[in-house]
This record gives sequence, C-alpha cells and structure tokens, in this order.
Amino acid sequence: MDPIHQTIFDCVAKKLVLTALEGYNATLFAYGQTGSGKTFTITGGTKHYSLRGIIPRALELIFHETSRRTELDWRVQVSYMEIYNEIAYDLLDPNHEADSMEELPRVSDLPQL
Repeated sequence: MDPIHQTIFDCVAKKLVLTALEGYNATLFAYGQTGSGKTFTITGGTKHYSLRGIIPRALELIFHETSRRTELDWRVQVSYMEIYNEIAYDLLDPNHEADSMEELPRVSDLPQL
C-alpha cells in the first residue's frame, strides 16, 4: 500500500494534534476545487485501514496520547463541519444542514479551572 496518507498526516497534521494537546488552538482547513481530493485526504478510504485519512489518524493519536499522559484528566470534544457554497454542514448532526453559521451547534467553552 502506498504510504501517502501517513506521510500527509505526519507532514500536515501530527504537529497540530500534539500542540492542541498542549493547550494551543489548532485548525486544519482543507480548501480547493471540487473533485480535488479534499474529502478523501481528510476522511480517507474505506477499503483498507492504511487508507484512513487525517481525521481517523488524528483521533487515533489523540486517544493514544491521552491514554499515555495519565497525569492529566482529559475531556475530548469533536466537531466536524463542511462549508459548501456558503452553507455550513455539521457532519456529526443527522440533519447535516444549517442556513447560516449561527445555526450550527456551538462548541461550548470549557469551564476555567
């Protein structure tokens, strides 16, 4: 299998995930022409485990690191959205569509400790 997905993850996303676990904000934004491979790069393929994309690899790394770093208590929240033709879609919501950004479910701030 071609290791391109692992290479992309290592070059583009791994450092973002690790710095987010250190408390910094991190965003990975895929932008490009329709049909250019954004979805495949982000989510990956379903036929082979090695074809998983950035999101499954990031989640794997997050849960690996949080289980390894037992000196901290962890709370993991995930949001996954797509903006297409200026319409935002919450891809974890079964209804998927919002007419404006304001209608998307908001990620609440964590309480200050």
